[in-house]
Amino acid sequence: MSRAIDKLRKILIELNFSASAKTVSEDSDLFETGAIDSLTLIQYVLAIEDEFKIRIENSDITYENFKTFNTLSQFIEKKYLKTA
Repeated sequence: MSRAIDKLRKILIELNFSASAKTVSEDSDLFETGAIDSLTLIQYVLAIEDEFKIRIENSDITYENFKTFNTLSQFIEKKYLKTA
């Protein structure tokens, strides 16, 4: 598991009081599992921006980018951290 995925999971667990964020796999759909809903998504984006010191554009807040921990990690690393 990448360090970014570890951070993303920790952030979501802190925001989400349900157990779903703790139990979803790296490739599980975060929306279908209930780990993210519309309200959590907004809070999650703000927390990610704070943790990674980035600014996520509104146009980048898409289902495809936020679908799983893996897709989100890849998106952040590729677009913002330039490590992928």
